[in-house]
Amino acid sequence: MTRPQPNTDHQLVTAIQQGDRDSFRELYDRYKDRLFKTSLALGLNRQDAEDVLQESFVKIFQKINTLRNPDRLTSWMYRIVVNTAKSKMKWHQNKWDELNENNSRSDRTTDPANVNHWDELLRALHRLPTGFRNVFVLHAIQDLSQETVADIMGISVGTVKSQYHRSRKKLQTILHEMGIRFENQ
Repeated sequence: MTRPQPNTDHQLVTAIQQGDRDSFRELYDRYKDRLFKTSLALGLNRQDAEDVLQESFVKIFQKINTLRNPDRLTSWMYRIVVNTAKSKMKWHQNKWDELNENNSRSDRTTDPANVNHWDELLRALHRLPTGFRNVFVLHAIQDLSQETVADIMGISVGTVKSQYHRSRKKLQTILHEMGIRFENQ
């Protein structure tokens, strides 16, 4: 007889904490894409993002029993991914130099809704200071609330608001420097 699959994150965490390995697989399947995209957007190349995803899920598996409030699962996992990505980036500092020296782009007009320009956005994001980039990615791209971002980053909501505002202005400047213009400007 098969057991019913947990529906909510709370039920999933409870099942995992009780030793249900199938529930951990469900957790992985539920969050792997979002956490991978976060790793990429934080400034990692594809291979490093895959490594961070794998390392993060190992940490999540090892530490899931320490999660006291299962309703905070998402922010807890994002915090693990962000911290693992930060550690990875410390080992690969030279990648930042490479990202900052990308080929200059020819002048062109871009529709901001066009998802074909994800590569340009990633290059521009890589040029933001780490704190700004992390806040921007978590709030604007991952669509997390400012309160959740503050919790993940271990900073105040006011700091999140300030860094988000500054990151948007800086990102606009970077995109302009890359020769990318939006039709509504």
